[in-house]
Amino acid sequence: MKGKSYLAMFLFMAVGAVCGGLFGDFLITIPQLAEMVTPLSRQYTVFDFAPATMNLYIIKLSLSFCFQPSFFSLIGAGLGIYLYKRF
Repeated sequence: MKGKSYLAMFLFMAVGAVCGGLFGDFLITIPQLAEMVTPLSRQYTVFDFAPATMNLYIIKLSLSFCFQPSFFSLIGAGLGIYLYKRF
């Protein structure tokens, strides 16, 4: 892994997770696969931070973070890491 950046690996992993999630959502639309795929594409909340709000009287800033992966997004992230190491 010499010469490769962690930012590139994170981008591969993030794009893989998004593509995996989209693929899982696509599979739900196919009637023959919907019953089998629905539990695998359900999003499970790992952690959820309540929004933090700061009112500056000119602008109100709000920040929150929630991590809800599905099985397909985790597979996509793993595939992204594999592709990163491969190429």
